[in-house]
Amino acid sequence: MAGRTSLMADKSLNLYRGLAAVPPAGTWVTLFTTNPTQDHPTDHSAVEWGPPRVRVYPNTGAGAPFWSAPADLTIFERSISNLGALQWLTIALTVSPSAMIGVGVFDAATGGNLLTWYPLDAIDVFTRADGETVVFGTNTVSITAD
Repeated sequence: MAGRTSLMADKSLNLYRGLAAVPPAGTWVTLFTTNPTQDHPTDHSAVEWGPPRVRVYPNTGAGAPFWSAPADLTIFERSISNLGALQWLTIALTVSPSAMIGVGVFDAATGGNLLTWYPLDAIDVFTRADGETVVFGTNTVSITAD
């Protein structure tokens, strides 16, 4: 569980079959109050926090915030991370306060496919109430591949 979904794994594996991987039209980051129960792109078990997803662009020429170039995370893992802050302006929450327990990356501003996700470590889980803003600074959201 957690990590890239079967959709992204298939894109990577299909390269060995000579099939080009089509990049998503865009990526949007969200916070979860309930994490997905499976690594499937259309897993609807996750519950997103209320504010709209934050757009993260593919590179500096497209806008900000954007994804970094791949780099070594460990000797066995490569990753990209956000360059520029991700900011969610709190709206009227369905449940307030709400605990954020995970992060997800989608290919659309609403609906769409879940591309990757991960739970926040116990020490990183946080709670927000109505009227509070959430900001993740540079290099706080990473996508890892091994």
